[in-house]
Amino acid sequence: MPEFEEKIGFFMFPVIEGGKGTHKDIVGGVSPVYSVSAKSPNKDLAIELIKELASKETAQEMANNDGVISAIKGVKYEDEYIQKISDVLENAEFMQTYYDQTLPTEVATEHLDTTQALFGLSITPEEAVKRVEKKAEEVIEKK
Repeated sequence: MPEFEEKIGFFMFPVIEGGKGTHKDIVGGVSPVYSVSAKSPNKDLAIELIKELASKETAQEMANNDGVISAIKGVKYEDEYIQKISDVLENAEFMQTYYDQTLPTEVATEHLDTTQALFGLSITPEEAVKRVEKKAEEVIEKK
């Protein structure tokens, strides 16, 4: 839907006067992340595959065929919107990974569920905080 794509945009979160950080501090990242188990029966082939997936040529192809924002430097995007997002990532001075990615699974699920409920206006921010804190306390006690 090209007419819809023309309406898509984004903006950087405004800097709060007196607050910490700058407009170059962002939350986000790129995916995927690859790894190879030391116990893999095909470790050499797996490493070869990762090298291919992480090559500039493959990254360039994935960027322009799939709109994937790459962690590989030097990829140029045919889609101006994707290029703008990539520029923000490349010029970031600080990047906080997505919050739910840093949490234990059970707490991340509660965080995502309460975030959806907040957007759906079915709970208050105070209720969301209580639910996430309760889940975090339960999970921390288990460990």
